[in-house]
Amino acid sequence: MKLLKKATSTSFALCMLLALAPAPARAADPPSGLGVRDVRSDGASVTGWVVNDTDHEVRDVRLMVERQWRWASEMKPGEDNPGSGTVVRVEQPIPASGRVQFRYDLPSEPQRSDGHFETVVRVLSFSEHWYEPTAAAPQRAVVP
Repeated sequence: MKLLKKATSTSFALCMLLALAPAPARAADPPSGLGVRDVRSDGASVTGWVVNDTDHEVRDVRLMVERQWRWASEMKPGEDNPGSGTVVRVEQPIPASGRVQFRYDLPSEPQRSDGHFETVVRVLSFSEHWYEPTAAAPQRAVVP
């Protein structure tokens, strides 16, 4: 009985520690300070804005454009899921507090009646660049 009581209290303590531990970040969470807004898709292309809310220029932005297939009957989904994901690179740097428009031409959609596509765009990665002007070299007095 003592052994069972000790095991139960140890299990409870472990559960409490796990419950209070911070949750790991999900891959779908956007990187801090960079976001995608006003995304629109007409079936042939997807457009939107990458917005830089940081105090630094960002470059080499990569977006994940997902074509998520939504089954007409979620209770009985089929076996042939045509969903896909593509990495799209934003060519131009984005200045601090600036934004850049992106466009991606989608591959042709298969003609199917068992569902539809939803397009989701997320920031996958980027690099920040800090610019700090160098201090001017001190002037030296010229002694004749």
